[in-house]
Amino acid sequence: MSEDQKGSSGVPETNGSANSQEDVVAYSTYKKTVGEVKSLKAKLAELEAEKESQSNARLQEQGKWKEAAEDWQKKAKEAEEKAMKVARTFGQKVFAQEAKTVALELGATPEALEDIIKVGDWSEIEIGEDFSVDRDKLKSSIARMQQAKPFYFKKTVNPPKDIVPSNMPQQSGSKKLDEMSVDELILFARNNIK
Repeated sequence: MSEDQKGSSGVPETNGSANSQEDVVAYSTYKKTVGEVKSLKAKLAELEAEKESQSNARLQEQGKWKEAAEDWQKKAKEAEEKAMKVARTFGQKVFAQEAKTVALELGATPEALEDIIKVGDWSEIEIGEDFSVDRDKLKSSIARMQQAKPFYFKKTVNPPKDIVPSNMPQQSGSKKLDEMSVDELILFARNNIK
């Protein structure tokens, strides 16, 4: 038989003659092919199992990373809240100390300082990012408190030099307070303080 008449398996092909109803393959070729198919199926099953295992491992790692990321976000939020609380507490202490200093300057009794801090209206006073307090607004708030709650303050107080009392008349020919003698100050105080 010529090479043209043989099939790719090396077995002669029939041209559809009446003698052969089926294609004929050598048993060794069949056995070899079936072995290769079984081997390839086993490798395919092994590769699919390995792929699934890797996929599951990757999903577990992603889950762990997700959990770790959530934990880090939670810890960061807690740290931020703690820092804000510390800053708020420090700001309150700075404000309280500044308010006490200004209240003492305006004649508050030392025993009343804590009460002044507790009952004062501090709504218009803001604490800056550098924990600074606007002393002018603080002075005006404490001055209002001095009028509303005079029992927190001493009766005879020399006003600070930067505040001019509104009830002190400015008479022409009168001396400034810092130019008066002690006797003149006492006389002035008796006439103007009720």
